[in-house]
Amino acid sequence: GASFSRFYDTFVPGLLSILQTAQGNDYRLLRGKAMECVSLIGLAVGPEKFGQHAAAVMEAMIATQRHGPAAADDPQMGF
Repeated sequence: GASFSRFYDTFVPGLLSILQTAQGNDYRLLRGKAMECVSLIGLAVGPEKFGQHAAAVMEAMIATQRHGPAAADDPQMGF
């Protein structure tokens, strides 16, 4: 947890950028993996550190759902 906090500012902005900008079917797996990574990082560093990006991450994840029903093989749904 605390030992990963020093890397937080390096990884999370990039993952958030992927969630916000990588659109379309070609990026579904990438977005799913980014969701998984940012979620695990949030758990590792705790709410004090993750809180600064939590709303933006959640909005990006919700935006994925707004694009309509997912295909049965959409890898994002596993995350």
